[in-house]
Amino acid sequence: MAQQFANVSCKYGAPMGRSADANLDDSPNSVRLFRVNLDSGGYDDGGAYWGTGCRLYCAIDADGARQFVRAMTRERAAFVLGVSDRALKAKLHRHGLEYGQALIDGRAPMPMVQRGSWGEVQGTREHAMEWMRESGHYHDGTPKGE
Repeated sequence: MAQQFANVSCKYGAPMGRSADANLDDSPNSVRLFRVNLDSGGYDDGGAYWGTGCRLYCAIDADGARQFVRAMTRERAAFVLGVSDRALKAKLHRHGLEYGQALIDGRAPMPMVQRGSWGEVQGTREHAMEWMRESGHYHDGTPKGE
């Protein structure tokens, strides 16, 4: 498998995580969202330390801007980062629709979301509806397919 990240070069041990950018380009098909491979000690393949725990995801846009988030699923990672299905190179398809509907109707817990310079804020039903609209799954107040 190809290496996900460049090797870190540190004189005194590994850095904690990697740098992240405030915003990603949300143009159609511009963002790659993937699970970061961590070894049993919590290091990525380039040597940066993340610790263990919930899965780590990385979103990288066409310009190389990137953001990281801990999430149980790729759908939740996309929602927390505010990356719409339209912006993703590899689409969420029905899984994004199902997750968005579960957020809207309360079947899934609403996570904290990252919003640019504001940092993390509590997600709301309105955030979920906006994400679904931007993803093309929500139109005129009702999820598509209903």
